Amino acid sequence: MRRFTQVLTIVLVLGVAAQTSRASWGDLDATFGFLGGGVDTNATSHYPYGLAVQPDGKILVTGYRLVSGKRRFFLRRYLSNGQVDTSFGNNGSAISYALIIVNADYYGQKIVVQDNGRIAVSGIGNNVPVVWRFHASGYADTSFGGGGMKSLSTYESYYPSIATYSNILYVGVVEEGTQSTVILKFNSNGTQDTSFGSSGEALTGADGRGFSMATEPSTGNILIGARQLNTTGYGVQRFLPTGLVDSTFDNFGATYNGYVGYYPTQFVTHSDGRFTMNQRSLNLGGMLTIFADLVHLSSNGTATGTTPYEPLESVPYLTGSCPDIMALQQDGRLVVKGLNNDELFRFSTDFASVNTMTCSSYANLGYPRSPAVLQSDDKMIAAGTYNGYLAMLRTLP
Repeated sequence: MRRFTQVLTIVLVLGVAAQTSRASWGDLDATFGFLGGGVDTNATSHYPYGLAVQPDGKILVTGYRLVSGKRRFFLRRYLSNGQVDTSFGNNGSAISYALIIVNADYYGQKIVVQDNGRIAVSGIGNNVPVVWRFHASGYADTSFGGGGMKSLSTYESYYPSIATYSNILYVGVVEEGTQSTVILKFNSNGTQDTSFGSSGEALTGADGRGFSMATEPSTGNILIGARQLNTTGYGVQRFLPTGLVDSTFDNFGATYNGYVGYYPTQFVTHSDGRFTMNQRSLNLGGMLTIFADLVHLSSNGTATGTTPYEPLESVPYLTGSCPDIMALQQDGRLVVKGLNNDELFRFSTDFASVNTMTCSSYANLGYPRSPAVLQSDDKMIAAGTYNGYLAMLRTLP
């Protein structure tokens, strides 16, 4: 009976209809959680911002929980079938020993899992970028910062990115004053590597504001999806493991094509080394219009094509049923959210054809809502809220 109190049926709680015998892309997965989804009744007033899937298929969710009107960081783990992993921390919640300021807010945003199983989360604490790190068991890694939390108090970013290579951790922070991205490298013991870049910092250059970050598995190079303010340049910028800019790479090789660059939300790296970015641009000619562009880059960063695929009057764009996503399926097809809030797009590997998916399955998943991720079998998961509880849904590929 205890399992049923942890994860309630979406059929009863969210009002989702049962699947038909012929499942299609976007249909609810009835094997997830209990009968099609999960409402975690042990996570009251939990609001998710980030979600990740571990190599073993377990699901991590981070964000904040409300305690006496203040935001408090949380990290919860679920089994691959959507049920709470009670072996993680305290009944599914990570245990932190960090000292916090009582009247300040703390919340997690992005999650990475290192090769040694440790889990790192970037976010905000007391209005500065913060990184938490935990052992695979869910207990704080007290070798990292103070009680497992490191505050980057000299930076002002509200959009900290995070990436890992082996057991090395990289954090990217956008300085609100200069609008440049600063990359920091942390050793396996949690100390900052001061030999990285220049005095421990690698910079994206003149007003290079990055919103997405990754590492190359084969080389350890660091990739930043960024734009340059007051210019027409944007794209992927590549740094060597030393923190120096890779001069062989065509950094910021794409242009705005007549529109004012808004920001590159995400990028993916194809199996042959090519890149595809999702760039949003503003047309300021009278009516405010946002365009979503797929920007294709060669393996050395050179732009090979920009395709506007969903021009819409769409302000604000974070409403609607579809969770944000940009990910490659196992077969190489790209799944991406445009600016139409009730459709996802799936492009063929050569981008010659596209399918669309309506997001009615996610209609009752409340805000804040995490970006969606794909599991190893290409099923899609997103976390949100329902009736004051943390909730997750999974749809079929």
